[in-house]
Amino acid sequence: MHVNVYVVPVLLCALAANATPPQERVSPKDGAVQILVPGGEFVMGVDDPAAPMADEERPPHPVKLTPFWLDKYEVTNEQYAKFLNMLIAEGGTNWTDRQVFDAAYSRVLMEHSLCGLELNLAQRCVSVKKGQEQFPAMPVSWQAATEYAARMGRRLPTEAEWEYAARGTDGRRYPWGNVWQAKWANVHSGKPSAVDAFPRDVSPFGIVGLGGNAREWVQDYYEIGFYASSPKDNPVNSGGKGPARVIRGGSYVFTEWDARATSRCRGLVSDHNPQPATGIRTAEDAHSPTK
Repeated sequence: MHVNVYVVPVLLCALAANATPPQERVSPKDGAVQILVPGGEFVMGVDDPAAPMADEERPPHPVKLTPFWLDKYEVTNEQYAKFLNMLIAEGGTNWTDRQVFDAAYSRVLMEHSLCGLELNLAQRCVSVKKGQEQFPAMPVSWQAATEYAARMGRRLPTEAEWEYAARGTDGRRYPWGNVWQAKWANVHSGKPSAVDAFPRDVSPFGIVGLGGNAREWVQDYYEIGFYASSPKDNPVNSGGKGPARVIRGGSYVFTEWDARATSRCRGLVSDHNPQPATGIRTAEDAHSPTK
């Protein structure tokens, strides 16, 4: 039987050409490009034989989500500087230098060597280090990430929304598929990059940078056993105990293991010295009116 070796490539090209592009919009609040992630069902978590101690990713369980908007990219230094300057301006001329300092430094760890922001007290403003305008804003605390999202009329994604946006319905290991590609994401490089510098670090829904660059805060409390009792529909661990919230995604600091779509870790809500490479990506309910 003769098999035409060109059929499969041609078919794949045809499917790609006919693929529906993601629905996008731009927020007038901060210029963020938002992508509509359609509702659907998927299996959240994984029982990975390579990780016999990774109980925080178990058990795999079905989840059903309603549609939501998610930022295509991580929040940038340029966007975050505008946010901080807005807060400083709201304080008015009555604010002391100490109040201006606290307004900025309580929301991002500027002492971190790779933070792209700096405060000019003489001019009472935050500026971006040259060439780092489109780098992810980091390190930020959970409170600061939540505050930024609220000020922009949005919110942090839930952990389930984040994982669904990263892996889709086919249970893939990484946002782009099941095979590790060392050059496709900013992982274990030692420094951040522009949020659009790794376009192949892209999920099935067109979200960029979920596998690397900066890790990202989500809404949920961090509890190892939550997956075992998680509700199926739109789950979020909003009633947990303790000071820890969930951080998702890989980063320039960590390894291939952390770039997996199911990988999760914890961060302290009240931590004034945020873990490195922790940034922001915001979400919004899809039934919200277009702004």
